[in-house]
Amino acid sequence: MPDFKSTDISGRFVDCGERRGMALSPEERQRIYEEERARIEASQNIRSPHYGVKRKDYIIALVIVFGLIGLLVVARFSDNTRDSDTAGYMAEEFVKDKLKAPSTAEFCSRSQQTVDILSENKYRVSGWVDSQNSFGAKLRSDWSVVLEKLGKDQWHADSVDLIPH
Repeated sequence: MPDFKSTDISGRFVDCGERRGMALSPEERQRIYEEERARIEASQNIRSPHYGVKRKDYIIALVIVFGLIGLLVVARFSDNTRDSDTAGYMAEEFVKDKLKAPSTAEFCSRSQQTVDILSENKYRVSGWVDSQNSFGAKLRSDWSVVLEKLGKDQWHADSVDLIPH
């Protein structure tokens, strides 16, 4: 246990017991030591802005932040996927408008279609369709549609190309 010394007005080191004019018992010295240590720790805790923040707290905060970022990315990706599926359906509708007998159209499956995202709301969709021509013969044609999403349920075809085999 350290001796507690203090300075008097002249700058001379004085034992705490001498200053009061009496000697301190070991119990009193221990009590003073513990009080002084508690006071120093309390003053350090007040000054430290990170007191009580443990590494675990930082890790939890980072997990929460990265989790939120991940949710935003997934939500954005799912919106693009949903719009890509809708673009495929809308492209088929625009192709039907170009066919001689749209009720006879048999389109390739969605897995055989190609959907390219050109920009945030613009897509190029391509595939093939079997349909009857004006003579009733069934023909296969490749098609490609560039379309743009204008609003929630509004789509516009920039170009619709049908290429017969």
